[in-house]
Amino acid sequence: MEKAEVLEYYEDASVRTVQLEYFLPAVLRVRRSRPYKRHDRVALNRHNVLLRDGFACQYCGSGRDLTLDHVVPQSRGGPNSWENLVACCSPCNSKKGDKSLSQLRWKLRQHPKEPSPHEMEFLLSTVLGGSAAGLESLPTQWTNYIVPFTSKSSRKAKQAAREAEQEAMEMAG
Repeated sequence: MEKAEVLEYYEDASVRTVQLEYFLPAVLRVRRSRPYKRHDRVALNRHNVLLRDGFACQYCGSGRDLTLDHVVPQSRGGPNSWENLVACCSPCNSKKGDKSLSQLRWKLRQHPKEPSPHEMEFLLSTVLGGSAAGLESLPTQWTNYIVPFTSKSSRKAKQAAREAEQEAMEMAG
């Protein structure tokens, strides 16, 4: 359907049918992407709230046994909204119950707000290994396309290595 273009293939990976063999694409480029519109919104669900909050309790910072908490309890009219839902560990959620933050003298680590699609895309890329620390384990075919997520020194080193390789090829050929 020509919706994507294959930029790189995995070297030793293929799929066979009865008559044909297809090499597996490693890197695809979508020919047409739908740009975000101002009215596009991120779905309000448990995973997205936890992702927005960095998978950490917004009261104590713990990353264990996470659930969602209504900052203004539902029993007091608190809505299911981005501004009222936060990641919360079970112990903090039990302690808080239907009390307000002022009653407990608690503060949120960050003010909850609705993330933009761009913010969620960035958060997902970070969670899925977009940091330089995980680049060593990525397939080699991906490295030219992941460079924007690496540190500046790492990018400069890779660029210098590419330039040296090109010079060597020019001198040899």
